[in-house]
Amino acid sequence: TQKENEGAFGNGVAHAAEQMLPVLDVLDAAANAPTTDEEYKKGVVMTLDKCREVFEKLGISEIEALDQPFNPELHNAVMQEPCEGKDSCIVTKVMQKGYMLNGRVIRHAMVAVTP
Repeated sequence: TQKENEGAFGNGVAHAAEQMLPVLDVLDAAANAPTTDEEYKKGVVMTLDKCREVFEKLGISEIEALDQPFNPELHNAVMQEPCEGKDSCIVTKVMQKGYMLNGRVIRHAMVAVTP
């Protein structure tokens, strides 16, 4: 029973995280967007940092992708992109970050790879 309860809790956390990932994506994009309003940017970055802190406490981590060998268990390749000096099947661009919950993928990283 305890194992079932722990599994149900983990599934609940994963479901909640999946619903929050688009919010994290938008905050990340806003934090990296050019702006002349430094106070605005500071507020967005603080909010993003707080979200990442909460995700970390829940056991949710970002999947490393850029310049990594393509791994179909972690990455979803949506395009090929030639890149000088890189081996075949190396991630060259991350279009959408991927995340794991305690070692289990909750969203694959959407990437471009070298042919």
